[in-house]
Amino acid sequence: MKNKPKTLIFIDWFYPAHKAGGPIRSVYNIVQALAKDMDTYIVTSAYDIGDVSPLSNIVIDEWIKKEAYSILYLDRHNQNWKKYKSILNTIQPDVVYLNSLFSLCFTIKPLLSIHRNSHIKVVLAPRGMLKPDALAIKSLKKQIFLLALKTSKYLKNIIWHASSEVEKQEVCQYFGKSANVMVAQNISSDIPLRPINTIKKESGSLKLIFFSRINPIKNLDFLLNVLAQLKNPNVNLDIYGPIEDVSYWRACIQFIKHNLLNVNYKGVLNQGEKEKILWQYDFLILPTKGENFGHVIAESLSASLPVIISQNTPWRNLQLSNSGYDLPLKIDKFEEVIKQLVLLDHDAYLAYSNGAKAYSEKFILNKNIIKDNKKLFIND
Repeated sequence: MKNKPKTLIFIDWFYPAHKAGGPIRSVYNIVQALAKDMDTYIVTSAYDIGDVSPLSNIVIDEWIKKEAYSILYLDRHNQNWKKYKSILNTIQPDVVYLNSLFSLCFTIKPLLSIHRNSHIKVVLAPRGMLKPDALAIKSLKKQIFLLALKTSKYLKNIIWHASSEVEKQEVCQYFGKSANVMVAQNISSDIPLRPINTIKKESGSLKLIFFSRINPIKNLDFLLNVLAQLKNPNVNLDIYGPIEDVSYWRACIQFIKHNLLNVNYKGVLNQGEKEKILWQYDFLILPTKGENFGHVIAESLSASLPVIISQNTPWRNLQLSNSGYDLPLKIDKFEEVIKQLVLLDHDAYLAYSNGAKAYSEKFILNKNIIKDNKKLFIND
């Protein structure tokens, strides 16, 4: 029997870390979907974003065997090229997968360690970091980094994992049309459909959920301005997600209090709680400045929960399928749509819920997505 290929993944944060959001789910879903096809080893940090203390309930600097993968949580002292060289020699991987573009410890240092091992297939996922809004943050530093990376020898023979045709164009823009780019849409988590008896939309009210990291790029302040303009106490917004930018969140709290908005912060959800929470709302709303994929959008549609999102995601033309709205980032456009949706009665709302289900079956739960991801790692 032929041995399964070995894949070694370097990622800055992995479960039980959760503050990084989508990139963790992206890798986790790949590993789970391809568990029968490859042996996977994950190297990650022993800390969550911004934390001084290590994650609880983990073993540091020792390989831990899970059902679908083995994982190594490293303390900061061991996040170096020498350690990575040792790991490469021990695992002898066929493929190395790098889940970031601007990571010193989990992309650049592994690349330095891999460089002379020309037999190893290296796949790099930029994870939306080449989008204009992402590059605008610490812009000069990133542009210098990109130039240094482009002119270095470390990207020779690398394979880029783009999650969409748009991201493929972004890679080619910065690294040339000759860049070896493979497109494979992210694999979405399996979120069960809402039971029909949980759907109870009443005309005159609207229950919205914002489920994302609290960070300027997710544009919560824009949404709060929409609600302030709307001035409808029957529109309720619940916010779920880790507070990544404390000063930004404090400004949001002050705005909520000053405008007496019907907005509540509900904390952080784990994956197991997600489906039952999503079922409690009428629409997911996320006016993001930019998403490479947007796992929560895909998961909401898969759960038959329609969405109201910006046009800065891969999920477009939602109105045509009656699964929600993708709108330009203009307060009056969001306000107009919310006013319409407040008036929906139960039967009219069911058309949106059914539209979300149909859209997900066509574009999210498609089996070809797993096949495309498999091609990144395995040459059949």
